Amino acid sequence: MVLIDPTDRASIVAAGRPLLPISQYRLTWLLARIGLIRRFGAALVASQIGRPAPSSAGPPPRRLGAIHLRSCHRRTSASVDSAQDIETLITSGVWSDLPVIVVTAGRGGNPDYGQRLASLTTAGKQSVAEESSHYVHYDQPALILQAAKT
Repeated sequence: MVLIDPTDRASIVAAGRPLLPISQYRLTWLLARIGLIRRFGAALVASQIGRPAPSSAGPPPRRLGAIHLRSCHRRTSASVDSAQDIETLITSGVWSDLPVIVVTAGRGGNPDYGQRLASLTTAGKQSVAEESSHYVHYDQPALILQAAKT
């Protein structure tokens, strides 16, 4: 399993209910339902992360489809409750010998949290994507492919 710059659950709880992202996902879900996302999806990805997606990321319609966006809306709405539930279950060794690679962003990532997740399994490793922001799969896609092959 490869975890790409996972967010610290305690940070989610401390930040509280993310009303703006919840509203944004709701709006984009509604726009996807009427077909506007299919027409302008590539521009929306660029506006969300501040740059166009690399060609290796593939076309945006699937990841910006109505079903996916509805799921994002629901997940974000439940994020604080989910984070509280998960945080209480995280203990060292809980994943036994499951092979896990935690890829942490070198710019803005939380290496301590990445190491904590990697320690949940005896086969856990952490890799720091030195030249990446949170979107490691855009900044250094080869690193993600390499981690998946390991």
